[in-house]
Amino acid sequence: MKRLVLLGVFTVFFMFASTAVASEIEVFTQPVVKGDSVSSLGTVLIKVTGGALQNGDIGLFSLPEDFRFCNGDESTMTQGDWVEQLSNDEVMVGNAKNYVKIPRKYGGNENALYGQGNLSVTQLDENEIMIKVNTTPAISEDSYILLYLGAIYIDEDVGEIIMSMRAPSGSGFPFPSTDKLGRSGGAKVKVNADTDQGDAQKNQADGDKTAPAEKPVAEEVETIGIDNKIIKLAIGSLQATLNGSTVSLDAAPYINAGGFTMVPLRFIAEALDVRVEWLPTLSQVNIYGQSDILMNVETGVTYIDSSIHQLPCPPEVIAPGRVFVPLRFVSETQDAEVDYEKNYKDITIKR
Repeated sequence: MKRLVLLGVFTVFFMFASTAVASEIEVFTQPVVKGDSVSSLGTVLIKVTGGALQNGDIGLFSLPEDFRFCNGDESTMTQGDWVEQLSNDEVMVGNAKNYVKIPRKYGGNENALYGQGNLSVTQLDENEIMIKVNTTPAISEDSYILLYLGAIYIDEDVGEIIMSMRAPSGSGFPFPSTDKLGRSGGAKVKVNADTDQGDAQKNQADGDKTAPAEKPVAEEVETIGIDNKIIKLAIGSLQATLNGSTVSLDAAPYINAGGFTMVPLRFIAEALDVRVEWLPTLSQVNIYGQSDILMNVETGVTYIDSSIHQLPCPPEVIAPGRVFVPLRFVSETQDAEVDYEKNYKDITIKR
């Protein structure tokens, strides 16, 4: 029987053994993962304190043995799929689903690692990649690396989910501990961060480190999908319905100054069984559904399945912090029908 696993949101801190300064790993989102499928495992942020990384440093990132990095068509990625692209102050290496991103800034801070060619990715196996630093970042600035895991083959027997991060001794990627992040539905969720002993890049660390106290995670929630979705909203109303059931909104649909009908992104996306991921420090919304969408709320730059897309008007943020987008954007990118009754200002979305 296939199992569902809920990955929680955690921040794990590690202390550099060689530099005596803090490095931070943060795992975003809470995706529900099914066995024997290609699914998203969310996004991993790696922050390395200024002065730790040097030219030639490497880090190894391994998924469980029966997992695979996949392309959008669910084929297994190969080295040729880890292509570098530069777009809107971001360097990305990978495909539209799985990639390493080096933003110019993160959380308002300059990224010491930013620049074309400063980082390369080598695929060592179907489930393992090596990241190599090709420059010596400025000592005065921290380095930020984001690893997007948007299309990973999940083995049918999910069991324990582990991402192992390792580095040779002397590398600026020293992770000298093993931390258990929690469990859900009996399946453990871990990120291992080890430092390899000796010169071999792929040797296992000598023995397991003692894990700290277990951190709580959100409980597993199983939902029964509804094939047909009917969403009804009205301009200026905080009441909506989903398949006839009333839902209260905390921000109402409206018509903006440009005459565009604006609707709450998260409510509509989740009503259509689409997962939404919000990265506040990047002002970026990721939407994983029939089409995968990456949207920068500040600039309006939007990618749909890796192709740049121009919105009819920029997204807008309305109190209490809700992102609103043009009515037809999310709906039509997720194969939904939209009907707007101008006389009554009623909105109906069907799929």
